[in-house]
Amino acid sequence: MCKNKYTEAKLKKYGDELVKWMKVKDNVWLKDFAIEKGFPASYFARFRKKSEYFKEAHQKAKDIQESKLVKGVLDKKYSASFVKFILKNEAGWKDRIEETIKEEVPSIQFVLAEKKAEPDDKERKKDNKKKEQINIFDGEK
Repeated sequence: MCKNKYTEAKLKKYGDELVKWMKVKDNVWLKDFAIEKGFPASYFARFRKKSEYFKEAHQKAKDIQESKLVKGVLDKKYSASFVKFILKNEAGWKDRIEETIKEEVPSIQFVLAEKKAEPDDKERKKDNKKKEQINIFDGEK
């Protein structure tokens, strides 16, 4: 692709023509426009990056296309399953809307303190006797 071939003026013209072309009753597939104009459909992405005007026009054309496809299914002109496939790939449609709510949930931490084992009754009595003995020798009782 020659860099100077697609000037801002040329892309503005393509944008206007694209929206006008898409409004014609039987024009549904955007790639057909590219074919008619003699450039690969992959150039749409390049044009969108190069020109804000073309980007907006291309989005309008995509919206028209989406609307035509949905109406075509409702009128039983197009296969619902095929249009569903197209819209999933071209328009970002999904089978269901998943709403994700991200909340910060405080973490709960449990701290287990090491508990000293209580001496059983025999050990307690032993300890008390030792204290008494010590106290007797110290002169305290």
